[in-house]
Order: sequence, then C-alpha cells, then structure tokens
Amino acid sequence: MNNKFEIGKEVAIKYVMFKKRTEAEVTKKLEFLNYSPAIVEKIVNYLKEAGYINDERYAEKYFNEIKKLKNWSKVQIKNDLYKRGCKAEIDAEELNDYEIQSITNLYNKYIFKYPDHTQENLNEFITVLKKKGFEYGNIQKIIKTEE
Repeated sequence: MNNKFEIGKEVAIKYVMFKKRTEAEVTKKLEFLNYSPAIVEKIVNYLKEAGYINDERYAEKYFNEIKKLKNWSKVQIKNDLYKRGCKAEIDAEELNDYEIQSITNLYNKYIFKYPDHTQENLNEFITVLKKKGFEYGNIQKIIKTEE
C-alpha cells in the first residue's frame, strides 16, 4: 500500500504541477487511474497539507483570470467552477461588480457595432444577455445609464 501511495502521490503532483487543479479534479483523475478510495483520500490530504491543491486559492485565481479575459455573468462563472468541482465561493459583491463591468463592456461593443440600433435590436441584445445568465436588474442599470 505504501508503494502505491508513493506512486500515486508522484502522479498527482505531476498532474497539479502541469496545471492548477481542484480537489475534485485530482480525486477524479486518481479514481480514473484505479487507485483505491483510501489511497485517493490519503493522497488528496497530503496534497492539501503540502499546499499543492487549495480550492479557495484556485477559485480566486480562476476569477482573476476570467476578469482579464472574458465578459461572463455570475451564473456562468459559478457554473464553470461547479463543473470543475470547486466548492469555494467568490465574494458576492466583487462578483456583482464584475458582472456590471461585463455588461458595460458588452453593451459598448453592441453600440459600436450597431450605432443606429432600434428598440427591437436592443430587446434582442437584452434577451441574449439574460440567456447568458446576467441579472436583469444589472442589465437595466447599465442600459438606462448609457442612454
């Protein structure tokens, strides 16, 4: 058992060093490689104690990267983190501020692309934003302040 633990630990360390992973991703990978649940738990605990995996830090770094690269809604971010198995929460106020900034960015792109837009076009744009998970109240705040 000790040998399997050492081999599994090395595999897991290489896995998280290649790219930061959540606890759930590491667990899933080790289970896929047919390690027993007891060894998987022991390896994951070791990685957490050694600082190789930390879901709170992962969520924070992930959110900072998303802020630089994407214009996503709060729902899209939470769903993506959930899909990755991350249970950590992001500060609600910071997430709301980011969503408002994303809506502003998307609205500015929309105005640039369609300077002579009609109310019907604007309603379609709002519908697209709502389907992507943006809060209707935040959408209305931005569109009313920009008009």
